[in-house]
Amino acid sequence: MAPILSAAIDSSAWVIIMYHAIGIPEGWGYYPYEEFLRDLDQIAAEDFWCANFDNVAQYIQEKNNLSVEKYCYSSKFGNWKYYITFRDNLDSDIYTQPLTIEFIFSPKINFKKFYIDPPIESKTEYDVTENMIRLNIVPDEVRYRINIRN
Repeated sequence: MAPILSAAIDSSAWVIIMYHAIGIPEGWGYYPYEEFLRDLDQIAAEDFWCANFDNVAQYIQEKNNLSVEKYCYSSKFGNWKYYITFRDNLDSDIYTQPLTIEFIFSPKINFKKFYIDPPIESKTEYDVTENMIRLNIVPDEVRYRINIRN
């Protein structure tokens, strides 16, 4: 599985892995347990998202329907403040998959800190690394207050 996963990641492809009758030699899809564990270790070692079909379908719908509303309400002394809302106009009780959002900043400004409220996964403060920050946000129509500082 390692070469398949590596090639898929290199080409940003989707991989669908299906397991049937694992560990049942008389089953029609016998898969030795040791190989399965080795494959799980390979999956865990790679940098990609693994999900079931339900979550993938939710993710696709949320991504396809995503809209972002933002406006700056202060930009004094290297301290930028925004309100930002991520919307998908889908039922938030059903569509709960986080989307990875990248905030990319101009290297001329050299931001160091990123603050968000309400918190995402119990965290409000992030370091800006290489002029970028990545957050996993559910597009649930919450209005976030963002503060970015030099």
